[in-house]
Amino acid sequence: DNIAAVSHLLDAKAEIDSMSCLGKTPLMFAASNGNAELMEFLLVVGAKFNQGDFNHFTSLSYACQEGNARCVELLLQAST
Repeated sequence: DNIAAVSHLLDAKAEIDSMSCLGKTPLMFAASNGNAELMEFLLVVGAKFNQGDFNHFTSLSYACQEGNARCVELLLQAST
């Protein structure tokens, strides 16, 4: 389960907004994979919804590319 794995990493003091070699955060990966459940968890525990990667794409950019309305909705709600 992705949430359990992420929760375990956070318990071990992993940085919630750590970036991959491409500058993508866990929230961006969840958005680009259409994983609304994981996105919701990450947002609740404090992930930055408006952080950009090295190409200035945000989680919302990735959610829109994926075409997952629930993911887009979660990020729009987080921005208000």
